[in-house]
Amino acid sequence: MAELIRLELKKELRPFTFSEITSALNISNEELNSELDKNPSKIMRFKNSESDILIESGYNDLFKEKIIKILTEHHKKNPMFQVGLDINELSGKLNFGKIKHAKYYLDMLLQVLKDNGYLDIYKNTWLIKGHTAALDKQSEEEMMFLEKIILDYADEKPAIVEIEEKTSERKINSAKLKTYLSLLAQEKKIRYFQNDFIHSLILDKYRTLLLQNLALKENGVEVPEYKEILGGTKKFRALLTDIFEAEKIIQIKKISENETRFCITDLGRKAIGC
Repeated sequence: MAELIRLELKKELRPFTFSEITSALNISNEELNSELDKNPSKIMRFKNSESDILIESGYNDLFKEKIIKILTEHHKKNPMFQVGLDINELSGKLNFGKIKHAKYYLDMLLQVLKDNGYLDIYKNTWLIKGHTAALDKQSEEEMMFLEKIILDYADEKPAIVEIEEKTSERKINSAKLKTYLSLLAQEKKIRYFQNDFIHSLILDKYRTLLLQNLALKENGVEVPEYKEILGGTKKFRALLTDIFEAEKIIQIKKISENETRFCITDLGRKAIGC
C-alpha cells in the first residue's frame, strides 16, 4: 500500500491534499494514516490547522532545491536590494498559482528551510540566510545625491523629468535611477503613490501639520483654509490629499455644489494621538 501511495504522489510534480489520495486510492483516512506512520521517510506530510498535505519525499527535496536556486539567482540579479521574494512571487515561479493548497505547502516548506538555517525573512520576503545588500561607495553617493534632489522639492511635487535631467548630468542612467528610486522606497525614504512619489520626511511633516489643524475644527475646513494650511503648489496639495485620503486619515465631504469640507477621521485622530 505504501508504494501505491508513493506512486500516486509521483504522478504529478506538486503537493497533494490528504483527501485527494484517499479518494484516488479508495481508502479510508485511518488506512492512509496507518501507512504514513509506517513509512515516514518516503512520504512527507505537512499539516496545520488549514490543510493536510502530502508530497513524495524526492519531489519535496526538489522543491527545496528550486527555492534556494530561485532566491540565489534573485540576489545575483539584484545585489543592491536587501529584499527577497514574497510567497506569491515564489508560488508563481514554482507554477503553484492554480493549485489552491500549494500555497499552504509552500508556506510550511519555507518555514522548514528557515528553521534549518537556509532562509531568512526580511520585510515579508524570503531571502537566502546571510544575504546582505551590497552598495559600493559610488552608488551610495549617487543615492544620497538623488535623495537630496527629492528632498529639495519641499512643497512642490517631485517631477521625474527634471530629476532625470539632473541625474543624467551626474552620469546616472535611467536604469540606475530606477534602481535607486526602488531602494529609497524600500528603505522608506520616499513614498510612492500610483505613479508619483514624495520624500517621507516631507510627507510626515505635512501629515502632522494638517491633522493637528483639522483636529481643532469639529466640522472640518473649507477649500480656502485647507489650501492655506498645506500651502505649496496645486499639484503638491493634490498628491498629499490623495495619499491622506487613501490612508483614511481625512475625509472629503461634499456639503453642496459650492461647499466642500475636509475633515479628520477617527484614524487621523489616532495618528496624532488625540
